[in-house]
Parts: sequence; C-alpha cells; structure tokens
Amino acid sequence: MKGKAVFKSLAIFIAFSLVFTLITGVEKVEANNWYSIIPITITSSTALTDYQIKVVIDSSRSDFWNHVQADAKDVRFTDSDGSSPLPYWIEKWDYTNKKATIWVKVPNIPNGTKTIYLYYGNPNATGNGWHTNPDNPTSGWWAGDGDSTFLFFDDFEGTSVDAGKWTNKLNGDGEVNVINGKVCIDTTSHRPSFAGIESKNSINEKELVWEVRYKVSSFYDYYNTNRVRILLEDVNLGALNDYGIFDDSNNHTISYFWKGFTTKAATLDEWMKSIQTLYSNGSEFKWETFKEDGTPELTSDIADSSVISGTDKKIFLRCGDNRANSMYLGKMFIDYTFVRKYTSYEPTVTLLTSPPIIEGTVARNNYFAFFVDKINKTWLLVIPGKGYTTGWMPFNRLRDTGSFMSGYYADRRYHLLFDWYPSGRCHLIFNDRRQGISVKFAGR
Repeated sequence: MKGKAVFKSLAIFIAFSLVFTLITGVEKVEANNWYSIIPITITSSTALTDYQIKVVIDSSRSDFWNHVQADAKDVRFTDSDGSSPLPYWIEKWDYTNKKATIWVKVPNIPNGTKTIYLYYGNPNATGNGWHTNPDNPTSGWWAGDGDSTFLFFDDFEGTSVDAGKWTNKLNGDGEVNVINGKVCIDTTSHRPSFAGIESKNSINEKELVWEVRYKVSSFYDYYNTNRVRILLEDVNLGALNDYGIFDDSNNHTISYFWKGFTTKAATLDEWMKSIQTLYSNGSEFKWETFKEDGTPELTSDIADSSVISGTDKKIFLRCGDNRANSMYLGKMFIDYTFVRKYTSYEPTVTLLTSPPIIEGTVARNNYFAFFVDKINKTWLLVIPGKGYTTGWMPFNRLRDTGSFMSGYYADRRYHLLFDWYPSGRCHLIFNDRRQGISVKFAGR
C-alpha cells in the first residue's frame, strides 16, 4: 500500500478514496475523492432539537480555501456518524477574501458536546440552492437548502414572489418585484399607497430569531414622509405599538422609530442586517441592526417591560402606509430572510484548528479519517461509509518529537497503535471489539 505525507500542522489525517452518498433535497449525489474533512465540536449547556448552529470559516483556514471549489459546490456537513447529511445554508461566501458564514441544522445536540463533520474539496460534487449575488447578478454560490435548514426561509431567486410562502399586500401605486436575486418593495407615488409581503403561514415558536438582509433606498420627497417596516406581527409593544425606519417630519431625517423616534439616523443605500429576537417565553423582544462589517447600528430591547406575543406571528416587509389622506412612501430591497430557533445559551461551535498531515489510499478498509489533537492529547477515528466514529478519546501515551509521532490507547473496547514520520512512512492499527471494526494501514 502506498501513501504520501504532507507536513502541515497539529492533526493526523489518513484518508482514502470514498464513494459518499449525500442527499440534496430528494436527489442523491454520488461523489468521490473528497480532499479532506474537518471535525466541528458543538458544546451546549442545554439539550437542543433541530437547532441551527452558525459555522464561521475565516482566512486562517488556508487548507480549506485552497481546496474547496470557488462557488462552494462541494461543501457538505454530516452528523456524528460521519455519513448522515445535515441541511445547511451558506449565508455569506466570499471566496476572494476567504470568509464564509454557514448555518447547519443539527437534529440533536446534547447537554454537553457533540461532533459533526465538514467535507470539502471534491471536483465531482454537484451544487444545490444557487444564491445570486444581488450586487453582481452574474455571480453567486451554491448555498445549500435554506428551506430544510430554517423555520422559514426565502432568498428570492426566480422572477416572482413565491406564492406558497408570501401574500402580497398592495394598495395604490405600490409594487413588489423580484429581480436579480432580490425583492424590491416600492411605493414612490404621490398618493396614499403601500406595498409589502406577509408570510402566508404563522410561525408557532414562542421564542425565535428573525434575520433579514435589507437595503433602504435614499429616495426622498420633501412633501411626503417615508415609512419602511421590517415587522414581526402579533407582538404587542404597548403604547406606540410600532417600529421601523421612518422619516422624522420634524427635521426631515430618516431614522429608527421604536416606540417613538430614536433620533438614530438609519444607514441608507447600503446592505444592512436586521435581527429581531423574541425570547423569555415570548414576553421580551429585541430589534438590532448591523452594517455589513458587523458594526452594530441599533440595539433596542424592552427587557424592562413585558410584551404580549400571540399565536399568529407572521413576518411583514412593507413600505408606505394605508392611512387615508397621508402620503407615505418608501423603497426597500431584500436579499434574503430566515427565521431560526432561539436559545438563551447559544452553543459554542469550534472547528478543528489543524488540517490533515497524512493522506493515503487503501482498498479493503473503505474510507476513514484519523485525527490527533496534540494540544489536548486526544484522538478521533471516523469511518463515514459505515456511519462509525469513536468520538474524541484520550491517549494512554503520545510521543511527539516534531520529526516523529507515535501514540497508544487501550481499554476493554478499543485498541489503537500508530506512528508517523514526515517522510511519509506511517502505520495505524485500530480495533473496536464491541463493533467489530478493524483498520490496518501502512503507507509511505
């Protein structure tokens, strides 16, 4: 058997060619030759079900960015067994600057730790869920399956609003149009009018987080007033039960309105992120907005007083207003919107910090990956084709001189012995007596 060694960092990875079946919607995709796998550890102080975790990949992961496809076509996530595919959606994919934000829905997260896996680097993989870059419609990325990942999702691909998800709310000269991966809601008329889209179905979660990437136009008419709302309906804020981005008629500036004018000017003609959180069993509510670089612009919560949230919670994106004899205008673009679950103790998500240093091929043992965390002196072995993983285990003995590494572990169930040299020579013997799993590898 032959293998090649590449000295990279802290982990040991032994990988073999793989026929890996992943489910993309209802379509099964046969793929092989994945370059690598990254274990992701989730630590939670409470048990969670079907929870959306956020995975952030930055420029420090050079091994990932050097081998993943430029349009994210070959990004995949699996559950702890290393083979069961997990729904995911890529919110941000900046291949040039090496930044990505990805949401993954994990079916079960225990009170404690859990490991899932990120696969990448497969030239034969096919993409799913194209997301258009609204600023450059000829570009974008394969984002995954947002509908399966979130409680509610839309990224406005196509040429019209999805009638299965939204109800159009139009009056007068209001318009709603979908073009180049975004929806435009527009009421730039000179008579009472409004335009908006309301989610067709209610969101039944008592606690939730609603996120929107939006841009408010600087269109302004001195004789009329602007009204733009990113509104979670059936949440009663008490007196002046309203919020949004309004034209303050006293000084003709467009600012945030939150139970009254805040005097906080709203950023216009730039993409922003709105995050609204309903928490404390539906009795407290928060609205935050952020610039594209993550700088917070608005933080408004009413934790010092109770709100009343009903069961008919719908999301409503609206410009203008329907009040008689009033000239309310507004223009807003939406790139995407999604609703996810909320927990007061957000899980900690940690990617293995080290890329693989050994790769090889063996026919009889199918595909497996072996990792060593030298800092914590632990090891992990996963065989995706068999849905098998040991989880992170401690060494009985680990020796590392920089030019040679060897390790040993044994108990009533497991037996592990390995050694590795930068020249490419390596050996691994592993047995799981309970599961009847046996792996033997030697390479150079």
